[in-house]
Amino acid sequence: MGRTAKLYQRLDTLEAELARELVRHLTACAEGRNDLVFCSREFLPTHYPGNMPTELADQLLEKVEEIRRLREQVGAPFQGSLASRYRESCRQWADHSDAQRGSAQALAKKFLAEMVTGSPGGGAA
Repeated sequence: MGRTAKLYQRLDTLEAELARELVRHLTACAEGRNDLVFCSREFLPTHYPGNMPTELADQLLEKVEEIRRLREQVGAPFQGSLASRYRESCRQWADHSDAQRGSAQALAKKFLAEMVTGSPGGGAA
């Protein structure tokens, strides 16, 4: 197997793992059992306490970054990917200047709908 094929195989594996993890954690959030799925150290607002529990989102974002690097290596776009959309959701959740951002539960429900339909906004593709 060539180097590029191995990179694609690793990318496919990581993206499948991320999708499984997101479904599990976003479902819990949508049901009100995990409001911190989007709470990452990278996007934590400065007025939040430094001891906010960010482990889950931080771990997911580490996987997102690895996916971004692999996509770059194989020449696949990152923008619009599941990983990119999760990263953007974390940024959006932390942006308190956006009055339309919604709660973690609302973001999780929207993200899950996007995953089902395969398109941002949850509408049919």
